[in-house]
Amino acid sequence: MDDGLFLILGLAYGLLPFLGLVSFLRQRKQAERIDGLERQIAGLRAEVVGLRGAAPPQSAVGPATGPAAEIPLATPIEPPVRPEAEAESPEPPPEPPPESPEPATPPPFEPAPMPAAARLSLPSLESLLTGRWLVWIGGVALALGGAFLVQVSIESGLITPPVRILFGLALSVALVAGAEWLRRRPPARGVGPLGPDHLTPSAAGAGVAVAYAAIYAAYGLYGLIAQLSAFVGMALVSLVAVGLGLLHGPAVAALGIAGALAVPLVVGGESEDGAALFAYLASVVAVGGFAARWRGWAWALLMAHGGGILWVLVWIVSSIGGGEPWTAMLFVPAAGALAAGLRRRPEEGGAEEGGTLDRIGAVHAGLTLLGTLALLFATGDAGFAMALGVAAAALLMVDERAGTRLTGGTAAALLVLLAAVASVHENGGPRLFPLVLAPAFAAATFALAHGSVRAGWFALLGAVGPALLVALGYALWTDGKPDAGWALVAVAVAALHVALAAAAARWRDDERVGERWSALLAAHATAALAGVALGAAFILRDAWLSVALAATVAGAAWVHRSVPVAGLRHAALVLAGIVIVRLATNPDVFGYPLGGPLPGVSWIWTGYGLSALAFVAARRGFGEAASLTLRTVLEGGALTFLILLVSFQFRLSVGGDLTHPAYGLLEQSLNSAWWLGVALFLYARAGHSENLTVRWGWRVLGLMGAVQVLVGHLILDNPLVTNDPVGEWPVANLLLLAYAVPAVLAGGFAWVAAWRGHRRLGLAAGGGALLTAWVWLSLSVRQAFHGTHLEAGAVTDGEMYSYSVAWLAFGGALLAVGLWRGSQLFRYASLILILASVAKVFLVDLSALAGLWRAVSFIGLGAALLGIGLVYQRFVLVRPSAAGPALEPDP
Repeated sequence: MDDGLFLILGLAYGLLPFLGLVSFLRQRKQAERIDGLERQIAGLRAEVVGLRGAAPPQSAVGPATGPAAEIPLATPIEPPVRPEAEAESPEPPPEPPPESPEPATPPPFEPAPMPAAARLSLPSLESLLTGRWLVWIGGVALALGGAFLVQVSIESGLITPPVRILFGLALSVALVAGAEWLRRRPPARGVGPLGPDHLTPSAAGAGVAVAYAAIYAAYGLYGLIAQLSAFVGMALVSLVAVGLGLLHGPAVAALGIAGALAVPLVVGGESEDGAALFAYLASVVAVGGFAARWRGWAWALLMAHGGGILWVLVWIVSSIGGGEPWTAMLFVPAAGALAAGLRRRPEEGGAEEGGTLDRIGAVHAGLTLLGTLALLFATGDAGFAMALGVAAAALLMVDERAGTRLTGGTAAALLVLLAAVASVHENGGPRLFPLVLAPAFAAATFALAHGSVRAGWFALLGAVGPALLVALGYALWTDGKPDAGWALVAVAVAALHVALAAAAARWRDDERVGERWSALLAAHATAALAGVALGAAFILRDAWLSVALAATVAGAAWVHRSVPVAGLRHAALVLAGIVIVRLATNPDVFGYPLGGPLPGVSWIWTGYGLSALAFVAARRGFGEAASLTLRTVLEGGALTFLILLVSFQFRLSVGGDLTHPAYGLLEQSLNSAWWLGVALFLYARAGHSENLTVRWGWRVLGLMGAVQVLVGHLILDNPLVTNDPVGEWPVANLLLLAYAVPAVLAGGFAWVAAWRGHRRLGLAAGGGALLTAWVWLSLSVRQAFHGTHLEAGAVTDGEMYSYSVAWLAFGGALLAVGLWRGSQLFRYASLILILASVAKVFLVDLSALAGLWRAVSFIGLGAALLGIGLVYQRFVLVRPSAAGPALEPDP
């Protein structure tokens, strides 16, 4: 297709707005004349009503100074005085107060009949049919009739094809001329509640449709005209249609824009680089922009811009020309610039005026983003990607800064730059590109924020954007391997953020713009912190990266003492969360090299110990300014790191490394004692504290320890089940750590719970203490007879008797403590053990023991029971009473 033809059409489209402006001014002058005639008619109508004697006095109804539709038809009227009342009261009424004189009573009158146009409040079905629906149906019928006329002329062969086409064009011109004639001489000015007249745009739209059909038939069906002529004809029809739309309404303009976008598809053509096509599409966008500018038709510009971007996608998919789409690259930012320069921008307003978002501008930004991303992913030239990315990003950012509402253009620009970096790397471009983009984006957003009411938005993107660009460049060019060069780049970007934050700090005390500069200060101070953390991530690995991030959190806290901005707290919260995830939930920590910076010291002391200290320092640095969430995360993270530090050290001490699969009773016992001990400490300090770390820390750790003791120690890893060695020493062995220590800690929980009145917790902890203590005592008896392996050897009579003695002795000790402390719970615990001993003697010893051992067992049990009964009668059941003598037993 001839490129010069497209340029001529583009020039024609450029002249269209000026022709439309002339027509618009003439139409406005005619409308003013019509309004003047209406006012004169309204004045004459008021005079006629006054001559009939039906007009109210001047005090009740003012003179008619406006159109007839503005005459107050429902003005309240004073009721007339009856003649009988005048006869009954000849005396004049008393004079009213001077401040509110009574107006004279108007004579009775009959109100003038209301005009028919004023009586219409809602459109009836008849008016809707005749004034709106049937009109548009008629227009569609005319368009279809023109198409059918072409079809009939083809099938019948009555007239030659050139004559048929001429008839179609003549019908088109007649319809357009008739529409213009009706516009200038409307059949009726008042259409009631139906609004504008739909007759003229319907006729004009039908004429445009018939013209399209005639030209297409001449080219596609009969071959009477060449492809170039068909393109020119359809483009001119579209041009005329848009011009008619400025006079006849948006429907005709929409038809013209749609037709203009469809012309290249209908007519087709060949072009190696698409220069003619995209020049033509740019002119269509310009025409839509002028229509939106003059008439306020935002949809016209959206329609033209969206159609142009759709053509870019079609061009990419069809791969026309096979080369780089340089013309499409020029078209996308050019179309975005036309949309930015020609559209009407809304003013800043509240929710009732549309809020702070420019929805139309956001759609245009999205269209530019879509076209740019499509071209970036389709290109194979790094230079093309760099040029397009920078141009589109600059356009989007400037467009958003030019308005008073958000369009999302800066965020779209950041996405464009990220895509451009990926495209440059994919096509073998230089790694310098993201290194230049990151500081340039930071400086650009800082400049955009200066003096803007949306400084916080630009500051946020200026803080996030450079970090994302540097991180993406590092990931693409290094494959995630440590690189000192990229670490230096991240630190350099952080230094730039420090400089920008310092510049913002000089203005934050200004009452006029202090709030905006405070947002910039917070954003760039946070970005500097993130840049340091990013540099650490580029060069450090494993636990050292977590330590560096934790140290960054502490640094943020102490910077916050001098620059108390909320952004530092938010950044510290995010970084603290990353550290916790890396050290507490990351399974890769088991594969970290054990070596640390100090000989013989594992990395867990530096990784978890230094991180915990950094979190504690951060908590102190933020002080009362820390939010509840930040305070809880820092305190909870420090506690978590401390727990993991000791638990992992236990694992190293028992198994030699962190990856060994076994988790035996010794390691379980150490962890249970550690968890329950810390839980008891926190519970003792909790009281009525509002500290979430303390309140929930003892619950979580206590539950973990209790579950491990009940499931692991008592069931799964019980030495009686596993036959694991417990040690040769009688008392100082594994059983002491596995059962006696948890029993003591559970007893501590029960004591603190009783002191605080937590009855349920006290009962549960006391029951757990009694159970684990009884198991420890029983297993200790077995260890005394069998040695380190509890399953070795048969059970002797002496062992069976020793169980009964041990249980009774334990029960007696609990009873003594219960009597000494006056505790009913201890007495109940002693009774449980005594009953267990009785059950053992009668159910087990009776059949298992023989001879002297059986006798001694029963004698000892009987003596113990009698002694216990005596103690109960002496100290529990019967107590001296001041009210009278003690009760005697029944005979």
